[in-house]
Amino acid sequence: MRILHIIDDEKFIKFCKNTFDIFYVENYFLKSGEVSVNYLSDNSIDVIFVHYLKDKEVDFFYFNSILLPKIWMFWGADGFSLPLFYNKFLDGGSKEFLNKVKLSTSFTEYFKHKVKIHFNKLWNQSFATRKKLKVINQFNYIVPIVPGDFSLLSSSYKISSNFFHFNYVTDLQGDVSKNTEGNIFLGNSSSIFNNHLSILRKLNEAKLGSRKVYVPLSYGDQHYKKSLLDFIIDLKNPNIIPLASFIPFSEYTKIINSCDIMIMNHQRQQALGNIILGLINGCTIFMNESSTLYKFLLSENFLINTVGELDHMHVLSLQDRQHNSQIAKQVFGRERQLLAVDKLLSVFR
Repeated sequence: MRILHIIDDEKFIKFCKNTFDIFYVENYFLKSGEVSVNYLSDNSIDVIFVHYLKDKEVDFFYFNSILLPKIWMFWGADGFSLPLFYNKFLDGGSKEFLNKVKLSTSFTEYFKHKVKIHFNKLWNQSFATRKKLKVINQFNYIVPIVPGDFSLLSSSYKISSNFFHFNYVTDLQGDVSKNTEGNIFLGNSSSIFNNHLSILRKLNEAKLGSRKVYVPLSYGDQHYKKSLLDFIIDLKNPNIIPLASFIPFSEYTKIINSCDIMIMNHQRQQALGNIILGLINGCTIFMNESSTLYKFLLSENFLINTVGELDHMHVLSLQDRQHNSQIAKQVFGRERQLLAVDKLLSVFR
């Protein structure tokens, strides 16, 4: 079976290869915008996997009749960029902050932002939206990062594609440490969907002692990053340390290992890789209870706290942290994922 993977993110190609490392599969890889009708024919492709649906692939599948089986690996933002989700996953503080970010960027950006809010239904009827929805419904299967994302999408839009679920095979390295430096890890990127502000204000008022709060901001929205860095500087709290530049993965892991608390205030699925790393290394995880990822982890018997419990910030017992670590290795382990991938591919064999 020859599978074409359309994937841009370099760091995910390794995970993609591991996930589809099955004896009867030949994997081919193209970047977004590189696929053509001739390529599919010349290479006798059997199945197409699109890892994050970009506009270039929307155009390709809309303007070409591709009868091959197609699967969309739905990462989140590629589906939640549809109009009805605009501003939906932000808390009050982040919505107010977004207004300021857009205004500081340019009046044009601020105007577009307001139009998207106040003329949301009109935007939802645009050709671009209708085109994307038509392509989404061409996919035989949609595979979200967590099952709840498919429910969110199909509750707002008419989706005829089938649902299936598995996760990428990742490097499940690490173990629970009995001793950490007691630090705190907040968010995963310079994306406003982290809802940083409400948590930073709460942590700024907390008695942190010598504990550091690490805030990774090395990738994402640069305008938001600049505004958030200004906000952090204004707090004048030396315990809050933004990670503004890329650092080696080994150093990144070392920082997570120094933390016994990880806070992810996303209202939708995001930062799964960081959360898995945190669970394996024994972090006590605090998440927004409206997140589909939070609900998925609960359904898999993980012990997860909510951000509403941060007023009484506590760390799980060693036994509970070891429980989370062990389940993470089972739920996100290679064996479970490859069995699921094989089950999906058997439909097309």
